Amino acid sequence: MSKQGSYWRRTLEQRISRRRALQAAALGAAGLTGAAVIGCGGGEEEAVTEATATSLPGEELRPTPGGIYVGTMADLYNMDPHKPIAFLTHVFASWIYSRLMRYASAYGELPEERWFEPVPELAQKVETPDELTYIFTLNPEAKWHNVDPTFGRQVTAEDVVFSYNRYQELSPQAPNMAMVDSVTAGPDDLTVTFKLKHPFALFLRRIASSQDLWILPPELIEADGDAEKRAVGSGPFLFGHYNRSVDFEFLKNPDYFEHDQFGNRYPYIDVLRLIVIPDPNAVVSQFIAKNIYGIACQPKLVPEVVSAVPDVRVNRQVRDLTSFIYFQDSSYVNDEGPFNDERVRRAVSMGIDRDGLLALVRAPTDNEGGEWCNIVPAGLGREWWLDPKSPEMGDAGKWYQYDVAEAKKLMDAAGYGDGFDIRLHYSSTVYTNIIPYYPVVAEALPGLLREIGINVTLVPEDYIGQYIPETYTKGNFDGMAWGLLSVFTDALAYLSNSFLPFGEGGGRNMSKVRDEQLIADLEAATREPDAEELRKKLFDIQRYISDMMYYVPGINPLEYALSHPFGSPTMNAAGPSGTYGLGTETSMEGWLNPEHQNP
Repeated sequence: MSKQGSYWRRTLEQRISRRRALQAAALGAAGLTGAAVIGCGGGEEEAVTEATATSLPGEELRPTPGGIYVGTMADLYNMDPHKPIAFLTHVFASWIYSRLMRYASAYGELPEERWFEPVPELAQKVETPDELTYIFTLNPEAKWHNVDPTFGRQVTAEDVVFSYNRYQELSPQAPNMAMVDSVTAGPDDLTVTFKLKHPFALFLRRIASSQDLWILPPELIEADGDAEKRAVGSGPFLFGHYNRSVDFEFLKNPDYFEHDQFGNRYPYIDVLRLIVIPDPNAVVSQFIAKNIYGIACQPKLVPEVVSAVPDVRVNRQVRDLTSFIYFQDSSYVNDEGPFNDERVRRAVSMGIDRDGLLALVRAPTDNEGGEWCNIVPAGLGREWWLDPKSPEMGDAGKWYQYDVAEAKKLMDAAGYGDGFDIRLHYSSTVYTNIIPYYPVVAEALPGLLREIGINVTLVPEDYIGQYIPETYTKGNFDGMAWGLLSVFTDALAYLSNSFLPFGEGGGRNMSKVRDEQLIADLEAATREPDAEELRKKLFDIQRYISDMMYYVPGINPLEYALSHPFGSPTMNAAGPSGTYGLGTETSMEGWLNPEHQNP
């Protein structure tokens, strides 16, 4: 790594003094339950251990149904899970609605080989008589919520067909199911058949996606015209209320169709209350006061919480979430400079000190940071993520290395030796609390890029008012933007959404990149029936896009989730990274101890 840039010497020197100030507070929490602060000696940093893994529930870990769980949530873009591209709507949907399949989860730690393993939800079983046919048999106990307009009737195959057709008509995600030729109900009310146009090795993994095929009742749409006014589904919770900028409330569905090994009907808790608190410091204060039971925490605030809450559980995760810089679409649509030149894009990448950013955004009590991502993030697992630092990345790996001198040479060769001024758009709301490292990196990027001659002006944007509907969804911005690429659950979804033509499967191709060879390679990958051959194809694509740097990937930091030990242990849903399907992949299996069931 080049040490020629002075930015990190200044920034990290300033941060060290802050880190030392926090260490004293952290040391007072040694010996705590679920997380520990360990002195490393020799002046080295302390490390926060991960929550201790536990076995699946048995008699020694028996759930106690009941109570009210209080957490946090940000405001929604809208409530209809078939319409938006914003992730919070899909998180919301997971408490109310169901999917045919979901992803495996476990108390403690899920082995990496089971990350994003599709398991039944509405579907009781799946049969594949040939590589083009998937026959789902629905759980006969699955019912719609016993409220107007569904009144507890059985979920049927026709409901799945209705939902698929509506999803295809309305969803910006619909190209994710482009391999489906037809969806038909019959020969009975519980059988639905998906016929594919061509073999697709990851179909069950794709059908389990928490961004795609949520099953909605036709009566709701017939009565209201959409699913934006109320939410009625077949999921573990009933919709209570949503008061914008105040709170959400979800109520236990007493007729939910899944049970645990003791005969308890999921979910365990009676009420899930989520409070909207935009200020991360206020979130921490409320958590310390035990008014909130679980939070995502800014890394710099972890020692404060560990010191104040001696029995806090600390769960560290690398999420399957790509952070990246994307460019104004005129770069590719009109071949306009400066970002139409791959040398400039490579220079931008070489001007980003990814290890320095990981050090900047990790908890001051932690000596680990996370990973580098390419468009496919580290949280997806090494089976599908090609590590930019690994030999397997090949020659393209050099563009990820922090090297100010080489970046300046590239800028000069492209005709920008004197640098240029540019604007960098980013979301100044929502992400700042839910994804704590996001604003820290946004604020660090101008200092880094200034070292190679790019003078950046930050442009903060409201998440709901400007960033999502214009900058992110449509690519309506000038200069550059710092973004998050959403949480897809297979590598091909990341690559297809990023590089297929915008509006033709490229739902996240905000810069409107169009590379005909890349499009052909992605279409060939979509038709690959063998998972191992598909993996090889996708690794080749990751090498190619890393060489071209159409988008400049950032980092996959450790993210910190803190919880009070009021009941069930911390769960890792679908590996260390989770999905948006929190309702059935975590929330319905969480419980509170009896003494904490009546706050």
